[in-house]
Amino acid sequence: MQLVTNSVWNLDINGKPALNALGELEQKLADTKKAQADLQRGTKEWADSQKEIKALEAEIKNVRETVG
Repeated sequence: MQLVTNSVWNLDINGKPALNALGELEQKLADTKKAQADLQRGTKEWADSQKEIKALEAEIKNVRETVG
């Protein structure tokens, strides 16, 4: 028989810095999307911009899930 230990962790996040970070990420995402609008679709620059947008969206999603 194996002994299993379960732990419950509570993570308290200071809301104000988290919201500020979220706002900065959202602003960076908006700026990147605006800059991408000027790029020709299918170019290397556009593809790099698209990768950055996907990474920012994933990071924003993680912050929102963490903050709750």
